[in-house]
Amino acid sequence: MSITLVKARRDAPRDSLRLASPQVASAFRAADLVTSLEISPGGHVNPRIRDWAAYWRPVSRLGSPTVDNALRRLAVAWRKYIVSGFDLSLAPEYCFRYFSLLDAVLSAAVEPAQPPGWQPALRAVLGFECFGIADGSVPSQVAAAGTTTVRNPSYLLAKLKWPKVPDDTRFLPLISLSADTTDSFNRYRRLRLAQDPGISILTYLPNTSARRPASLSLVNLLAKAVGSAGDPYVEARAGRIWTHALQPIIDTAHPDARGPTKAGVCRHWSWHRGPDRCPLSKGPRQRSHGRVLPPLRALVR
Repeated sequence: MSITLVKARRDAPRDSLRLASPQVASAFRAADLVTSLEISPGGHVNPRIRDWAAYWRPVSRLGSPTVDNALRRLAVAWRKYIVSGFDLSLAPEYCFRYFSLLDAVLSAAVEPAQPPGWQPALRAVLGFECFGIADGSVPSQVAAAGTTTVRNPSYLLAKLKWPKVPDDTRFLPLISLSADTTDSFNRYRRLRLAQDPGISILTYLPNTSARRPASLSLVNLLAKAVGSAGDPYVEARAGRIWTHALQPIIDTAHPDARGPTKAGVCRHWSWHRGPDRCPLSKGPRQRSHGRVLPPLRALVR
């Protein structure tokens, strides 16, 4: 059995991948609702926006005074927070007004005389500040979903509790879209905007496995377009691939823990993770010579 240690492919020049970043950042800083990011094969990102009244039309159609009042208060708090440049001191009021609206819509939905159109209204509330990610050639087919770390009120609850904790999709593991009734979306990876590091896009993959290949390709294009660094969880994923896939194969082929194949893998692993992090050794090992990207990271790029 032989294992080839492969160097990871270098990405295209970074200057050519940042063209979309200012446009996307501007869209997310404006007092409009981004409902979709359409991505061309060349990596151009076109944000699609809707004004406040158009987005909330399904909620307004409920005709509930309580819901209408909650929506007006959310509009005031949302606009004040967005115009402030995402002042975190304004986030508690914004989050409170959002969940007050959600509570009002849910209360209307369980009334004996259930109002018509409550399902589209609830989808609009749950999909607030989330957007689809679609191929620009077929924009009606949403392949993935996303939100931001600075605008989504559900995500902001984590920032209020842990303001200094790095942004992470685990604080909002599942989202839905107002216009997508067929699937929900599970957390995937964070993309930091190169031209506006204060904003990160959280990307989500559809829970329907048949839709995931297309979604992965689009998220990769989006990452390049906004100049985001590589997946921050590459090493964690590499560790799981090693533990659950590669190590059992190597253990079977080379029972000797000091076999040449294991030693070679360990040297490449320890070069990037430190000599004390080698999964095959209980003690320090010498680093390998030469700057060779580890095969596990190459596999998960």
